[in-house]
Amino acid sequence: MVGLVRILPVMLFGLVGGVVADIHDRRRLIIWSQSAACLFTAALAAITFSGNVSLAALYALTAVISGVSAFETPAQQALLPQLVPREHFTNAVSLSQLMRQFGTIGGPAIAGVLIGAFPIGLVYALNGISFLVLLLTLSFMRP
Repeated sequence: MVGLVRILPVMLFGLVGGVVADIHDRRRLIIWSQSAACLFTAALAAITFSGNVSLAALYALTAVISGVSAFETPAQQALLPQLVPREHFTNAVSLSQLMRQFGTIGGPAIAGVLIGAFPIGLVYALNGISFLVLLLTLSFMRP
């Protein structure tokens, strides 16, 4: 079910996210989407710490966070040519894809280790903090 609630928003908003990335400032769109993901992850941590977590809340927040990524991913991909000189673009795309694949495989593995060692609410909070680090990094980026 988690896989389903993650893929449905991407399918629903994927095309819209690409259009929005083409129309608007991509850096700002990434900042907006990462901020939203941070807030929703913080909400997930808060309801977990409060003991009021429910399956419906978990599914809803997972779907919303996934929907946000439908806007962030096209903006991120479209921003890359503005950040990297043409002669290094192929290498930059390869590195970007490698990092995405590592995150897809390594992220859940690291999360599993952290969940085994710490309360899950703390793991959600750490995930929220990771968005803050990304937002700080984005504030220094100038395409």
